[in-house]
Amino acid sequence: MKMARWALLLMTAWLLAGVIGCERNRERAALPPSAGEPPLPVSFMNIAWRTAKTDTDFQRELERRLNVTFTPSFIPRSDYEQKLKVALTTGQIPDLVQLLPDGPQHYTSVQVKAIEEGMFADLTPYIRSASFARDYPNLAAYPANVWDKLTYKGKIYGIPRYLEPETFDGFYMRRDLLEAAGLAIPETVDELADTLIRLSSPPDRYGLEIGGAKALDGAGLKSISVAFTGVMNWGVEDKGNFTYQNFMPEYKQYLLWLKKLYDAKAIDPEFALGADVEAYKKGEAAAKAHRWHSYAAAADPRMTTVPFAAHVGPAADSVLIPPVRGPRGWAVDANIGFYTQTVIRAKGNEGQIPRYLKLIDRLAAPEYRELVTHGVEGVHHYVKDGRKHNLPRFEDDCVACWSWFQHEARDIMADTLQRGLKRPEEFTRTIETIYARYKEMNLTNPHYSLVSDTLLTRWGNFTKDLNDNRVKVVMGIMTMDEWDGYVNALVASDIYKDIQQELKVVWEQSR
Repeated sequence: MKMARWALLLMTAWLLAGVIGCERNRERAALPPSAGEPPLPVSFMNIAWRTAKTDTDFQRELERRLNVTFTPSFIPRSDYEQKLKVALTTGQIPDLVQLLPDGPQHYTSVQVKAIEEGMFADLTPYIRSASFARDYPNLAAYPANVWDKLTYKGKIYGIPRYLEPETFDGFYMRRDLLEAAGLAIPETVDELADTLIRLSSPPDRYGLEIGGAKALDGAGLKSISVAFTGVMNWGVEDKGNFTYQNFMPEYKQYLLWLKKLYDAKAIDPEFALGADVEAYKKGEAAAKAHRWHSYAAAADPRMTTVPFAAHVGPAADSVLIPPVRGPRGWAVDANIGFYTQTVIRAKGNEGQIPRYLKLIDRLAAPEYRELVTHGVEGVHHYVKDGRKHNLPRFEDDCVACWSWFQHEARDIMADTLQRGLKRPEEFTRTIETIYARYKEMNLTNPHYSLVSDTLLTRWGNFTKDLNDNRVKVVMGIMTMDEWDGYVNALVASDIYKDIQQELKVVWEQSR
């Protein structure tokens, strides 16, 4: 059911997107649905990045054009992981499910169990087919190594979504606050900490936004930990010996760096509770570690990917700073290449997998992205001086909600520059520097394409206290001696040794 809904979106995108801009395209978009087929029901569960509206005129128009009926389940990001876990545990899943790569590899232990119980359709015969590029040209445009990373025991179950650059972490600071304080852009991790402390004015404004306990090891701040350790997630030596970054002695320096900020009140004291993840946007933080495209300031603030809230004022301005240097190198990350993936329910969808893949292939087309970016001309936007301007109906119909289905392998750099940045040359130079530093670091994620049953099935319980203990160190509740005791016990355990040995064996086999 969910897949059919995707089908609706795909064709709608394809048909409607072509509509935008000229009469000929409008005629094409007005083509009736395929004759002789009843509407195809499609159920799905998907992350909602803001309050979603369903049963709108836009949704009904999509359903009419694609001859489908949707049963959407848009779930807020903050609730998604738990609801996804419940759905997979009970086996009550819709046709299409958006999975999060929240485990030590791309699949969590719960997701692995679902795979082994046959809950997801095996897509390998289609993805590895000689006719893949002909049958699914948009999906075939994905980098080959992305599919390799999705492999579990030689089979592919997921379709990557939100393709991302190979290095994607960035660090944004308030340019206007730096200039007002007469501060230079920091170049080292120590200078960065000192600058964040200088820009703090608690409780009205903290130096650095941290959106919860997991953020200490999440996108953005992960690059800072790399500057202290020289390793992304797992490091591997020439002889195949694997080491987890958080268990390295150098990782303690990263925790102490965070503790320095916490002690100086440059971090919200309640950060571990999932403090406001929009603090930077709302002017309540002077810096945020995030994806490098997110806050690039556009000349028209409305075109900024994540603009400041209106009350912050027009003087607020962001600068993406070049990677700072730490004891073991530059603050950069090695990205997995995508954010999430889509799986197709196997039960009840036998014989329909090619149709589902055709639909998702359409979702990966630029025409679909154009449609959900602007909607239908004359209804959701108008064109003036060659540019599209949204009408009120764009929001009323929640057109952008359907953009959460995108699978397009888009060029994020080009997309960001097309937003009309204030300082495109500066932004381009900084991105070039990020990539140069990334190549210099030679970072890898060697474990993603390797299978360790112990890592996949036991890591979650094995490290169940890791997030809390990081927080305890930062807040001064756990001493470094206590942290050492915790880590040493894990490293000495049979579970960790089994993981290391399993990774080493498959690493040697893959060479």
